[in-house]
Amino acid sequence: MDTRALKTSAFLACLAVFSLTPASQAKWSLKANDKEKVRHTDVVVAKGETLKDDIVTDKSITVNGTLEGDCVSLGGPVEITGRVSGDIFSLGGPVRISGIVNGDMLSLGSELEISGFIDGDVAIIGSNLVL
Repeated sequence: MDTRALKTSAFLACLAVFSLTPASQAKWSLKANDKEKVRHTDVVVAKGETLKDDIVTDKSITVNGTLEGDCVSLGGPVEITGRVSGDIFSLGGPVRISGIVNGDMLSLGSELEISGFIDGDVAIIGSNLVL
């Protein structure tokens, strides 16, 4: 089997496994009319602050306080030292969780480092998981 066929088979196997996990059933879809919801700036929830909203950005996300909503990063790094009550989705950016996440975690294509607590399903495709 050539290298290209092997890579394609590996990708399809990962896709099949992901589609069967509960994390894949989360509400991580962005419709065409939701493009204005994507922020093009770094998002920081400071220690002692509570944000009751979903975050969708193509820059970095840092949660030192409390986020009551979902967290979607389209390429930027994610750092959670506080608490997130919602799901986290990262596409391509490194994720570091030393806080608490009450929801599912999905990381595609970049390292996921967990030294905190995740009360939900964890799925990582295309990179390493560090515990």
